[in-house]
Amino acid sequence: RLEPGGLLAFTTEAEQAGDGEAPGWVWQANGRFRHHGAHILAALDAAGLAVLAHERAPLRMEAGQPVPGHLVLAGRRA
Repeated sequence: RLEPGGLLAFTTEAEQAGDGEAPGWVWQANGRFRHHGAHILAALDAAGLAVLAHERAPLRMEAGQPVPGHLVLAGRRA
C-alpha cells in the first residue's frame, strides 16, 4: 500500500519468444513467472500507479546465460 507520492521499484523476468501474449505472464517449470511488458504496464495503471521508468535488462546469470528482465519504477498518482 503506497501513499500518494510513494515509489515502488521491482524487477520481473521478461517474456521470451514463443510465450504468446495472453494472459500476460508465463509460469515456468522452475516455479518462476515471466511477464510481458504490456501486462506489467496495464496492471500498474489499473492499480493507480504511474510508470516513471521501465527498461529491459539482464537480471542475473543462470546456467551461464543472462536472464532477461524488466526493471520498473512506479509512483502513486497524487
